Amino acid sequence: MTEQQLTDSTNLNTTLMYFAYPDDDLTKPGRPVPGAYFNLGNIRFEVLQVDAPRREGDKYIYPVHLLQIHDPNIR
Repeated sequence: MTEQQLTDSTNLNTTLMYFAYPDDDLTKPGRPVPGAYFNLGNIRFEVLQVDAPRREGDKYIYPVHLLQIHDPNIR
């Protein structure tokens, strides 16, 4: 899929996941940032958007919008 096809598509398979961290510093390694990729088992995701966190006790909960990517190299 080309970039233009992706932006023109209205049927994207997006997922919302929540990530908990002990602080609100998204510049630390391993934190979700738009454009980053990660694998969860044999499924690959691209981070589309990271919303503002909400504080719950001693943790910050980040809503992260993800796009599932088909990668034929992951089985």
